[in-house]
Amino acid sequence: MPETAFDLVATHHVLTLHLGVAGTLFGGTLLAWVDEAAALYASKAADNRFVTFELERVRFLMPCFMGDVVEVRARPLKASRSGLQLELEVARLKKTGGEETVLSTRAVMVAVDEEGKKMPVAFRAGWEARFATA
Repeated sequence: MPETAFDLVATHHVLTLHLGVAGTLFGGTLLAWVDEAAALYASKAADNRFVTFELERVRFLMPCFMGDVVEVRARPLKASRSGLQLELEVARLKKTGGEETVLSTRAVMVAVDEEGKKMPVAFRAGWEARFATA
């Protein structure tokens, strides 16, 4: 299966308020950025309300520091009746050029109604095909 390009990129600048006690980007902040990117992607793909069902096997591969520019990227993997599976990758842009992968994971986003019950994904025009070819 050919790999599709990341078609959502959310860029963040690591500021003092994002640092933990180790002086590096707080892991909880990074996870919030990843979760937000997954929610944004799901919201672009379908006209539903989504909740995060799962983040699979999150590994923090390297730290990010004050002043770093960080990109959170998302692309489709597959869709089910009520859910979307996404691949997410976080990269730290190096000041000397290039980038380093900081984190990678998969997210499962589930479409829910006003009461929080699962419901079918209502894809926006052209988006279902992205999941079919992923």
